[in-house]
Amino acid sequence: MLREFAQLTYAEIAEHQQIPVQTVKSRINRGRTRLLEALTPTHRGSRSGPGRRIVPSSVTSP
Repeated sequence: MLREFAQLTYAEIAEHQQIPVQTVKSRINRGRTRLLEALTPTHRGSRSGPGRRIVPSSVTSP
């Protein structure tokens, strides 16, 4: 949440939470993976809809 909505860097989140930067990266990756898994059964193979765009809008897609 802090990364996506507050636009904080990994280092800023780590400092705020008082945890190592690698832990921040791991937790964000784990959360994104779980979100994708949660949305995938609902939107199987769909190229549109809510399951398509999980990355922040600041990241461009190919």
